[in-house]
Amino acid sequence: VGVHQLVKEAIVAAHPSMHRHLAQSVVLAGASAMLPGLASRLQCALEAAAPPAWKVRVHKGGLAQRQFRTWMGGSLVASLGTFPELCVTRAQYQERGPNALHAAKLHSRVPRRAMAQLADVFESSASERVSHRGTPSG
Repeated sequence: VGVHQLVKEAIVAAHPSMHRHLAQSVVLAGASAMLPGLASRLQCALEAAAPPAWKVRVHKGGLAQRQFRTWMGGSLVASLGTFPELCVTRAQYQERGPNALHAAKLHSRVPRRAMAQLADVFESSASERVSHRGTPSG
């Protein structure tokens, strides 16, 4: 399974009203995001796999931004007023194991406003947008 397929599956798993917004808000984060050419390859593969109504955008920033985006996202989610509702307790995890996380359906419990807020923060911190040719565009 390719990364583009995993991204598409994650978008499709969200509420249908969020699909277009999420397709425009693909953000590379973590060490793997620093692989040369990943953003442009992911952009091209997603554009080929996505429905025409989706306007796919893969966002990347400088090396420092990509290195810390995962932590930035986690910090933003933790600061939401609805964060306690998203948590799985230790007792729930001990009782059900990893299935407790799947049963919680966290992806469907994050409010749309929070998703938009996360996208806005990442958008404002992204210094480059990648076109399908791999060149920065703004």
